[in-house]
Amino acid sequence: MIRRKQTDLSSTGTVVVLVADVNDNMPRLARRHWDLVVVETWGNEGPPDHSTLLEIAAADRDHDNHFHYRVVEGSGNGWDHFAVRTVGAVGQLYPIKVLDYENSKHREGFRFMVQVTDQVSAIPEKSFPYGQVSA
Repeated sequence: MIRRKQTDLSSTGTVVVLVADVNDNMPRLARRHWDLVVVETWGNEGPPDHSTLLEIAAADRDHDNHFHYRVVEGSGNGWDHFAVRTVGAVGQLYPIKVLDYENSKHREGFRFMVQVTDQVSAIPEKSFPYGQVSA
């Protein structure tokens, strides 16, 4: 045992440790499937105007979320005709190519997947598998 004399040259203080929430929960899409009907005038007059066709919502139990939405490449018919922009906590689906009813492939409809990812710097991304859009 070592004894030390207490002198006026020492001081004590309090350390407070706060435990912060980490990005440990996957985002969940509000729905697993969306059906929508769009008229061919969406982009039929020329390039698409990128108007929102559908808002896609997600949530997770983490304190701080930074969602990113995307159409999954090669996930189904028409995946390359649409894109999703992230606005706040929602994803907005919009056309990036002309949608034409006279095109037999377009008349069959589109069916593809969207994905939401929670992106927080310095922490691995958490992705929820997928939700499906039918148009």
